[in-house]
Amino acid sequence: MDLLNTDDAAGYLHLNPKRIQALARSGRLPGRRVGRKWLFDRRDLDRMLGSEGESERGGLDISARNQLRGTVASLTLDGIMAEVRLR
Repeated sequence: MDLLNTDDAAGYLHLNPKRIQALARSGRLPGRRVGRKWLFDRRDLDRMLGSEGESERGGLDISARNQLRGTVASLTLDGIMAEVRLR
């Protein structure tokens, strides 16, 4: 069993630690409370990620901004639209 604390789970899921705690408290993220700390089994998180985006089946709904990987190379604004180029 590979257990992650809140900060490790936040890094693994690319979310803020406060968001991780809120999701765990609401039951949307599988975790266990041990004393004042939350612990998360990496296998449970991997299983949850397998159903990501399917919130009607209980998966975690993560915004698109958290799914971008890379470094922003350029940003072009045109009214309300933006084009982001990553490297």
